Amino acid sequence: MTVHNRAQRVKRALLAALTGVAVAIGGVFIPVAHFFLVPGALLLGAYFSAKRLLTETTLRDCNGTCPDCGTSQTFEISATATFPQSTSCEACHRGLTLRALDLA
Repeated sequence: MTVHNRAQRVKRALLAALTGVAVAIGGVFIPVAHFFLVPGALLLGAYFSAKRLLTETTLRDCNGTCPDCGTSQTFEISATATFPQSTSCEACHRGLTLRALDLA
């Protein structure tokens, strides 16, 4: 798990906002599509900027061992996943519940 301090969150938010502005500027020159592309890019830039500003931690990886069959595996989940989360073992297909383990 990666913990982002305020300066890192602001930097990530600015990058998202600038990306939205850059796409909007590029979209100005595309006929007809600019009616949707420019406002859409600005709105998405603002949305992702706010989301990154409020996200204090992101998940780097999620791995563990199945308690039933003992298979070690890495689970594919979103970086901003909420816990507990249900999934299943790739080997035996047993239902598993993933919980966050904070080692910091």
